Amino acid sequence: MVRSIWRFFLGLAAALLLSAYALTALGQGTGYNIGPVSVSGSVGFSSELYSVSGIQARRPWGAGRIFANAAASAYGLRYNLDLNISTEESSLRQNFNQIGLQVSYKWLSVAAGDVRPNFSQYSLNGVNVRGGLVVAVPGPLLFSMTAGRSQRAIKPGADDPFVRPVYDRWLYAGRVGYRHSGNAHVQLITTYVNDSESSLGPGLDLAAAENATISTLFGLQLLERRLGIDGTATWSAYTSDTRIGSGTGGSLPGLFAPLMTERPGTSNDYAGRLSIRYSEGGYSVITSYERVQPGFISLGLPHTRSDQETWSVRPQGFFMDRKLRLGLDYGQSRNNLLDNLTSTTRRQNMGLTTQSRISEKLTLSTAYRLLVNRIIPESPVSTVSMRQTTHNITISPSYNWRSGQTTHGMLLSTNLQLFDMRRTAQTVTTTSDFTNIVTTASYSLTLPSGLSISPAANLLFSLSDETDITSVGLNVSASQSFLNRLVTFGVNAGYTSNETKFKGVISRDPLSTQQFTMNVNAGYRLPFGDYLRLSVRGLHNAGGTGVDFSELQAVLQLTHQF
Repeated sequence: MVRSIWRFFLGLAAALLLSAYALTALGQGTGYNIGPVSVSGSVGFSSELYSVSGIQARRPWGAGRIFANAAASAYGLRYNLDLNISTEESSLRQNFNQIGLQVSYKWLSVAAGDVRPNFSQYSLNGVNVRGGLVVAVPGPLLFSMTAGRSQRAIKPGADDPFVRPVYDRWLYAGRVGYRHSGNAHVQLITTYVNDSESSLGPGLDLAAAENATISTLFGLQLLERRLGIDGTATWSAYTSDTRIGSGTGGSLPGLFAPLMTERPGTSNDYAGRLSIRYSEGGYSVITSYERVQPGFISLGLPHTRSDQETWSVRPQGFFMDRKLRLGLDYGQSRNNLLDNLTSTTRRQNMGLTTQSRISEKLTLSTAYRLLVNRIIPESPVSTVSMRQTTHNITISPSYNWRSGQTTHGMLLSTNLQLFDMRRTAQTVTTTSDFTNIVTTASYSLTLPSGLSISPAANLLFSLSDETDITSVGLNVSASQSFLNRLVTFGVNAGYTSNETKFKGVISRDPLSTQQFTMNVNAGYRLPFGDYLRLSVRGLHNAGGTGVDFSELQAVLQLTHQF
């Protein structure tokens, strides 16, 4: 089977090369025009080899991939193809291969295959759907519909008992909106998602979920667009087990009646965000408020972080003829929105950033950030409280200059991090703190010949009650082009040494580790305008717990531009 796969990919690579030569007469990567048809884009093939010694392999020993991104137009129709097929596809996880085709005509667009609709922040966003998407924008109106499978069924076999089984999950969504003169818009969005119990067959005791959402999305521009207001709100109904018969608890709002059936255990809750932005000349301020209720679940999102309330304000301004930029931000967040937990977690953050152009060559950037996390008991049952305070201070001067046709650049960055934690359980208080100091210095040189060299060094000290850690790193990268930029070559080599000294109640010998990295990239622009690229990555780790290991990965990629 493996040999057959590799024969297929090697044959495809040869076919790509031959087709590239055959199409030389039509263009050199600038698109093809055949009568009324215009075609442009890229198609390619990559082959990967991987080897490792000393540890378990972290990826397959070999893989192949076909990719394409092409656009075409004819008679007012526009076509877009997005393709990504790999031998790493497995039936024991979600789809890795992606293929999608989109056809557009004036204000109408239809897509089929793998689509990724983005309707709103809390209803449908970031989930791949294998199905279809229709978008129509006639004038100020917007209509959009999508339907398909957002999760494929996975059933563990006898050789894979630890794989988590899941059902096929089907998603349906619609959106309608209106935009007024570019200064105001409003949208109404509905989604319905359900698990297909028949997709795994009999014999599994697995609950099937169901979810429906109703959302609104709005925006408003005022004062000649200096003031902007936008927000979104989503109400979600969720059932964790549709095998339970329908019920009439009356807790589900009537708006959901056409979308899903209420059952015992069906929950519903909301999430929303509001942002206000004001800008005038070189000054701006953005304020935002977000609230996600503890019971909020939306299956149109990759993941949901519920029970969160956050607000923030971020002013920014330019001064001294825009040579100085100051930015502030302040925010707070908390959980336990229903006051039904034994403790509340509160977070507070405050930051100040500056960037000043002292001269044409010298720029100074600074940043300060304060993070405070607190766990506050809310019930006599809970006797644990905690406070974590972190200070981050960064100073980064950079100096850039030219000497004839040679370009120089120097950067020195220093970061100081102070961490302090106080934890109280009943009447006993324990403390923990550490200090991190990281300094990085780098220099870059670009010669008229195209040769670029960039050495860098970094030093880290991490001091705590239990350990002192010292890390020294060196890195050098260089790149050069040859033959009128037909050939490019780049190399990056790095070395890191870490030493950990134990102290306090821990009695151990110091622990030392070394790591060597090497990355080589070479590219060749073929005579017919295509590009052949070879990338080799190597890693060797020594010391530490006594486990030395090495990794080597090579990727050969051919891309045909047309």
